[in-house]
Amino acid sequence: MKIGTQLKKIRILLGLTQKEFSAGIVTESFYSRVESNHSNISMTQLIEILNHNHVSLYDFFESLTKEHFEHEVIVAFIDQDIPKLKNYLNITKSHQIVIKLMIAILENQNFKISEQCYQKLRTYALKAEDNQKIVLVQCLLVHLCELDELSILMDKLAQFPNSESDDLTLRLKIQALLVCMRRFYENGDDSKAIEAIKLIDSLPQKSITALERVVAQYYLALIKKDLSKAKQIKKLLTDMGYIKYLK
Repeated sequence: MKIGTQLKKIRILLGLTQKEFSAGIVTESFYSRVESNHSNISMTQLIEILNHNHVSLYDFFESLTKEHFEHEVIVAFIDQDIPKLKNYLNITKSHQIVIKLMIAILENQNFKISEQCYQKLRTYALKAEDNQKIVLVQCLLVHLCELDELSILMDKLAQFPNSESDDLTLRLKIQALLVCMRRFYENGDDSKAIEAIKLIDSLPQKSITALERVVAQYYLALIKKDLSKAKQIKKLLTDMGYIKYLK
């Protein structure tokens, strides 16, 4: 979250107009540009505005830092960086259960959660919305659910326009679809695996999803019995140090 966005969030929570919140410390037109992240506010002006509205500097930046931290945890999970996740586990008391679940998934542990907890996660994952936290829960659940539930989650991942996804949400979506593809393939359901590959192909063509697309093509080659192509892709991923993504 950017500084302007955080200022807007706090102002709305306080029920103030831009003019009231900026308090003449900066012009209303300049403050409006700050909130829309089109202009940068100086630290002196920021502190003056926060002090005027009785908002501590710590509380203001704590939210920004927390969001950045959550972003780093998600990236570590996507990158399968177990040491980094374990380090986060040691330095924070928040998100302990989620981080432990991420580590267990990546270490292929036989990790079990209670039925009550699973149902709460499922209800959240199937909400009629599309945002980063919901997609994160979907990304975790595709590792834990039964195959019939996997089809439901895959349909949910395909429900919303991908053009509206930010880069991290896009990476979570493609990771979740890769797990769907792999699980269907391993259970002999090639048609569902191909469906997952098609959904991956429908995602925006960005460099951040290039690796996952290569992995999808590896499984497509296996399904089509094109062992020569599969071998070439496996060698490429091995040479690049990405062989773990085939496991």
